[in-house]
Amino acid sequence: MASLADRQRDLEDSLAGPGRYRDLALALTRDKTGETLLYAGGRWDRFDRRFVRDEPETVAVVALEESQVEFTRWFAEFLRDYRDGKPREVSLALVAGDRRGGKTFDAYACQIAALLDVPTLPSGLATIGWTISRTYRQRDELDQIMLAYVPEGYYHHQKAPEHRFTFAQGIYLRNL
Repeated sequence: MASLADRQRDLEDSLAGPGRYRDLALALTRDKTGETLLYAGGRWDRFDRRFVRDEPETVAVVALEESQVEFTRWFAEFLRDYRDGKPREVSLALVAGDRRGGKTFDAYACQIAALLDVPTLPSGLATIGWTISRTYRQRDELDQIMLAYVPEGYYHHQKAPEHRFTFAQGIYLRNL
């Protein structure tokens, strides 16, 4: 049990100290050129529950292959419109291409970016992500992507009673 002084220090830190802010930024880049294709998130204010204008000190960078660039560019524009509340005519996107072209990796990275970037819906409800894996092996592949590319401090991984990643803003990504 923490002492009263320790609890008071923790409270002060979360309200006004450095513990109030958390870097939750993700950049999807083109490996060939280093160009940023999609930037999501930023510096999260845990008290006000919003991103602030301050630049994050750290950004998780995911380098993408050429086969993943076109979809990521499209998705970045889609996400920007969604974030800005602009009407969108697309409600379903299919990612197609050759086997081992990085479709699963890219689509999952874009989904994570969307969840980090838009943690709440206009109604105020938390954003929830769903991923469907046909087999445990496919689910494990997605887990490995998260563990390898997204900093551990961004989320908490839960395997039971449901398989999900709960992010620092309170949003979560379920894998069924």
